[in-house]
Amino acid sequence: MLFSRSIVMLLIASVVTTQGYVLAPTCNTRSIGSTALMMAKASGRKGSIRKNMEGSSKGGGKGIGGGQAASDKNTNWLPVKGITSADDLPTETEGNTIKLVDTYADVLMDGATNPNGAVCILAYGGKTYCCAVNCSTCKIPLDKATFYGPNDETDNADPRLCCSFCKTTFNMRTGARIEPAVSSGLVGGIVKGLFSASSKAPLKTYELGEKNGQIVINLP
Repeated sequence: MLFSRSIVMLLIASVVTTQGYVLAPTCNTRSIGSTALMMAKASGRKGSIRKNMEGSSKGGGKGIGGGQAASDKNTNWLPVKGITSADDLPTETEGNTIKLVDTYADVLMDGATNPNGAVCILAYGGKTYCCAVNCSTCKIPLDKATFYGPNDETDNADPRLCCSFCKTTFNMRTGARIEPAVSSGLVGGIVKGLFSASSKAPLKTYELGEKNGQIVINLP
């Protein structure tokens, strides 16, 4: 068992080194620049976001799309410094690509694993979903995660996100763990055993909003 654990930890170290957030963006983590901005404008994204906004109880932010709704006890709206407006958010025309966006929020920043306080953002069904950058089970970055459409477990409404390493699958709106979209395999099963303390932890999800033209995020 000790030998197996050592092998798995080496595998995890390898994945973190090759897929970690600190590395330059890959094809699945395109930076939000002029190309994405042009695509967003061409698809009419701004209008659809306006349509999906829901008023929040405090903080002056307007909720956007599919994020977990904020409660009266959690209305800490902070600017997302990595984007400048709703036009910069990902769109479905980009093929449900998971994008990493820097928030530079102190509560999310970690010098070792998330230096810029990044979050994952994905567009689906006219809504925008936002979640933590690392899988809550194996701690591997979710920039390579696989997107799946809704099923019965998500009330045929919310998309699913499956970790590329341990195959843990989450409801992307609530962060709840659901039935794995695919088999975890031998390595994934061992990883879940090693991280048993966090194997039932949900994925953190966040509500996005807009205030005075600036995208904001509701954080704990």
